Amino acid sequence: MITMNIEGDLRDAIARQVDGLSDRLAGAVRRTSESAAGKLRGQTRAAGLGAGLEKAWRMETYPQGRRRTLRPAALIYSRSPVLHEAFMEGAAIVPRRSRFLVIALDAAIKMGFGHTSVSRKGGAVPGERKRKASRLDDAAEALRADIVSISQARKGAAIGPRKGGAPRARIVLFPSKARPGALLAVLFRPGEGGRGTPLFLLLRATRAPRLLDFAAVRAQAMGELRTNVTQALEGGSA
Repeated sequence: MITMNIEGDLRDAIARQVDGLSDRLAGAVRRTSESAAGKLRGQTRAAGLGAGLEKAWRMETYPQGRRRTLRPAALIYSRSPVLHEAFMEGAAIVPRRSRFLVIALDAAIKMGFGHTSVSRKGGAVPGERKRKASRLDDAAEALRADIVSISQARKGAAIGPRKGGAPRARIVLFPSKARPGALLAVLFRPGEGGRGTPLFLLLRATRAPRLLDFAAVRAQAMGELRTNVTQALEGGSA
């Protein structure tokens, strides 16, 4: 029979080993989730979807505080799930309060009619930023132009001077040759010889392109997590 005398507190030694392992596992999960969240934010930024949607990706790790566990976890979630999912799945977009979706073209954007400082709820956009918004009515008001259809324009609507005033510009809505069912809003100013400037494209519906690839990020995260956990079990850094 072999006997041994063990000095010190065995339970304390085991507890230190467990605490060290839980810290390393928590670090493995944290590094993996930070990498995945960074990839999602990077995709959103590269797609040009704006700082708001980029920051809408959030991350939480568990347990929080000084608690320890051998089963740490992390949650990556969106604070704008409807918009993020639309650009993941390529969802159909239809107007809610009007007949058409209005999309600002380059000329309208350069004139300042492609963005607004007013939030969707009516207040100011946080951080003194601007959000994308195609503002056909605001453009007509700022340019002192009448919005008319091609049939009205052919009849001479809003071409001549109004009583006591100078000739007014007009924004004529033409059927789009490239997009069946769509309209092209073209600005005509007096004295420009009939040369028009396309400002907006009006669509009855469109489909958001697939700009975000969550499946690819998830697959990469699974591989990274396997590597990070293996290093943690082998005594790598937390």
